[in-house]
Amino acid sequence: RVIAGGICWPARGTAADELQILMEPLQKGLEAVHATGALHRDIKPTNVIVRRADSQPVLIDFGAAKALVAQHSQSVASFRRGYAAIEQVGEGRLGPATDIYGVSALGL
Repeated sequence: RVIAGGICWPARGTAADELQILMEPLQKGLEAVHATGALHRDIKPTNVIVRRADSQPVLIDFGAAKALVAQHSQSVASFRRGYAAIEQVGEGRLGPATDIYGVSALGL
């Protein structure tokens, strides 16, 4: 695992089983966020921490989060290339798939 500034994330080439263990809680967390009508919009390794109490990964930094009803506004969220879906770096409709792309890119 890569550990920097209290942030843990698996290094490239991590076994699929370990990645699944890390990804499943993030996916469930996103389901809860999306159920409220919001998007995270800035998923990247530095926005994932591993909680000490139970070693579960947790998505943090919702500063770029936005309600789905406002997805056509002109505001620009920060994003990190390589983790942002194409609709974030260009023009396109943001939705839950935008965040799902970001979480999926974490496992690459």
